[in-house]
Amino acid sequence: MSEDKEKQESKPVPPTPAKAGFTKEQFLQSRKTLPADKDILAVVLEEGKRYTVQQAEKAVHDFKKRKVT
Repeated sequence: MSEDKEKQESKPVPPTPAKAGFTKEQFLQSRKTLPADKDILAVVLEEGKRYTVQQAEKAVHDFKKRKVT
């Protein structure tokens, strides 16, 4: 029985599908996204593209840290 468990644990993790992530609209409708961050995401994210949570957070962070000229 422990052999079966070892076989299950050693299976490789399936690759992430190409359409993984969330759309701009999904981030804008999310309850987890802060209202001020939604305004930023509305500007920096592109329509029709998908983003991971980390990519969206980085986009917000980069926007907040940019220099104003």
